[in-house]
Amino acid sequence: MSLWPRVDQPAIITPNHQGYLDGPALAFLTPKPMLFGVDPEFSTREPWRKILLAIGRLTDCRMVPMAPGSRRGLREMLRYLQDGGWVCLFPEGGIATGKEYPGASWIAERSGAPIHPLEIRAIGVGKVKLPYKISGDLSRNFCNGSHAWNGCLRKRCVSR
Repeated sequence: MSLWPRVDQPAIITPNHQGYLDGPALAFLTPKPMLFGVDPEFSTREPWRKILLAIGRLTDCRMVPMAPGSRRGLREMLRYLQDGGWVCLFPEGGIATGKEYPGASWIAERSGAPIHPLEIRAIGVGKVKLPYKISGDLSRNFCNGSHAWNGCLRKRCVSR
């Protein structure tokens, strides 16, 4: 499996979340601008908002606040996918939570876009970790089968 999906098709990028630098690293490495789902604390509060907007200007990537329990951000991601774009959604919600939220499967069911999981390995202390390896290898299973979508691409997913 390639690290990135085909650039001429919409895709849902679903990396695990190791630290604060995961999103910016992906923004700088992606071959196509993405719409990132971002915690409202970071997308609306200073200095994080300015930092994320600056990264967006440098990479042509955008962000949308993803508040738990709200579908506003998911609907914006769905529109972006329908226009042929890529979206990036961290299924764990926060950094290394061990949970998986159903947002990626919700937009996959409605858009028909494939889910493209990525594995990020990082080194550092606490939530400040430097990503050192990003792969399309699905050997790390962080899917707990909490979704109803039977098209999950993760190995050993109980929904398959």
